[in-house]
Amino acid sequence: MKILHKITKQRTHILLFALLICISAVSVILYNLNYARLCDKVNSLSDEVFIKCKIESFPEVKNQKTQLRARIVECSESFLVGEGVYISSKGLSPKIQKGDCLQFTALISLADQSGNAGAFDWRNYLKSLDVTFVCFPEGSGVKIIRSHSPLQKIYDMRQNFVANCQNYISPQGAALVSAVITGERTLIDDESREAFQKAGIYHIVAISGLHLNLFVLGVYAAIARIKAGRRKKAMLSFAASSVAGTFVMIFTGFGVSVIRAFVMMLILGGGAVMRREYDSKNALIMAFFIIIIIMPFTVYSVAMWLSLLSTLGVILSIDIIKRLKESSRLSFLHENIVGTTFIISAMTTLLTLPVTASAFGYIPLYGWIANAFVLPFMRFFMGTSILFAFVPKVCAPVFGYALSGMATYITWVAKGVAALPYATIDVYGAIAAKIIFVLASVALFIYLMHKGAFRKAVAIILILAVAAGVFLVYNKLNDNWLCITFADVGQGDCTLVQKGSQSIMIDAGTKGEPDYSAQSISALLRAKNIPKLDAMIITHFHTDHTNIAVSLLESAKSKKLILPLYYDIRESEARENRQELLQAAVKSNTVIEYVASGSVIGLGADTAIEVLSPSDDMFAENNDMSLVLRLKHGKTVAMMFGDAEEIGLTKCLDAGIACDIMKLPHHGGYSKVSKLIIDKCNAKIAVASCGKNNIYNHPDSRILALAKEAACEVYRTDMQGAITVKADKNKNLKISTR
Repeated sequence: MKILHKITKQRTHILLFALLICISAVSVILYNLNYARLCDKVNSLSDEVFIKCKIESFPEVKNQKTQLRARIVECSESFLVGEGVYISSKGLSPKIQKGDCLQFTALISLADQSGNAGAFDWRNYLKSLDVTFVCFPEGSGVKIIRSHSPLQKIYDMRQNFVANCQNYISPQGAALVSAVITGERTLIDDESREAFQKAGIYHIVAISGLHLNLFVLGVYAAIARIKAGRRKKAMLSFAASSVAGTFVMIFTGFGVSVIRAFVMMLILGGGAVMRREYDSKNALIMAFFIIIIIMPFTVYSVAMWLSLLSTLGVILSIDIIKRLKESSRLSFLHENIVGTTFIISAMTTLLTLPVTASAFGYIPLYGWIANAFVLPFMRFFMGTSILFAFVPKVCAPVFGYALSGMATYITWVAKGVAALPYATIDVYGAIAAKIIFVLASVALFIYLMHKGAFRKAVAIILILAVAAGVFLVYNKLNDNWLCITFADVGQGDCTLVQKGSQSIMIDAGTKGEPDYSAQSISALLRAKNIPKLDAMIITHFHTDHTNIAVSLLESAKSKKLILPLYYDIRESEARENRQELLQAAVKSNTVIEYVASGSVIGLGADTAIEVLSPSDDMFAENNDMSLVLRLKHGKTVAMMFGDAEEIGLTKCLDAGIACDIMKLPHHGGYSKVSKLIIDKCNAKIAVASCGKNNIYNHPDSRILALAKEAACEVYRTDMQGAITVKADKNKNLKISTR
């Protein structure tokens, strides 16, 4: 009855909350429907379109390319008008500014999705910024129309600020100050960026609501000195802080966290004018719903969720500190700055943990330590940085030295914490779910026993035991399936084979960006709940098969490294890559094993990988010396040909290569024996691991024609991303992409 009484008493709030949820949901659904409609229309376009667009972001230069977001104002395809577009182009003027217009003719397309499960999804990221399409116009063909916007002075002020940072502050300090004040993160070097991420303080280099808070505090402090009535002061504060907030949003590029802080500030100011009591939690919830309703795409923004949860963490921390003071408990936590900082950093870390884990795939274990050392310092650092933007040039060197020193301290903390053992813990969904299930079960049992509800406790335990048993039976049934994932690594090879709890990776390399691909493969392992591979097989020692493998070995991600016993030692690339693999394996205490024709690698009952080639009497170039593998799972067979070409493939023709799944040799390259191989394999499906628009034209059109003639369906990683084939022991196949 008490619960019903409370619900009745709060019915207005509940109805308002339910209404906001419904309106937000409708807003997001309508946005997604429109997005899907636009995607279908863009997929139907094949010709270049004329575009005139207005730049909405501050342009950034990466790898000699100018990258920016813009809004289309004129277009030969009318349905594109008003839509967001991401532009990357070489040769654009370095003086190009936000607010300028660009005019060009180019192809447009959808942004690439994540090629592998769990990896960074570029399309979804752009969607969170309200950007639907991408285009890559030639710089020489882009006409720039200069803007005469009244906001140009603020844009110029921002550009001058970045220039002054580079002139008066150390490179490390300039990068940090530019990131913290303007959101310009391109100046941060890779080592520092990685340290901030591992230490759990990468949020400090993102635009946050703290910028606005500092400005607003200054406004309120100034107005507090004015002799006027309370209501008049409230109105002046509201007006002045609104102007200050608008300036900060324009200067920083309308970051979602600043918008959130601005909306909360308007609620605070409006409440003061109307003489209503301000509740920070209600204001935060209202700000969240207002932003989602007006800008539904922000529901996909990691920055939005981090801002929301970290702010909630601060608000709850203040409540905890207040209650500790009132109850006179744990005085060491609230009577000094160290204790209060610990509570705030621990609470914000805890609340943002789900977002951090799902978005980045790891937990910064010592984030609360780094935050405790850095957060108290940030207000002073940001305040000094803001003053630096307005001081005369004669004082700039003094501020430059101070900011350089503070940036050095912050970076030192980040690198020190990141260097600690187990600084980050990778998150594996199934493992995390099991741990949460066990902990929740134990907590519930203890709670019920504490309340004296013995029968309920026993009943709950029995129910949970049955649920766990069903889960184990389900997993056991899944053990009968073989799962082969042909990962998307661009122009390279990487295949993940799973059988029950065992996992083997065959090759791991790319000719593209090995660092990015390594993160993508690490994300794939997390998505597949594989903390450590049972083995990694390298078919041959070319870079597009090995370079990701090196980073995985250095991270101790495999128990065993299996290498070909024979290879062409005359080739320097093969010698160097082999040596690098061996060094990485030795460094991580990984077992090394060598195989040749006749070797067998077990994967449990009825499942094994057989090595068909090369044998000791073979002497050829390294592609032809690739390990050719036959994977057998009951009656189901998969053939992996590595980069074998004519000589290597000819050796396999009489080895019994009939199969159900075929990985096309050499990324789908053609040889004189290609027809014989395809006919002999007689596979249901074939997979080509290749990069988009690769210079080798893989897979070869003749291979595709031969496969079609043999009624073999070809899947391509360049077009479909990661390709997963699940097979039982009786040749039944289930195929999925991405």
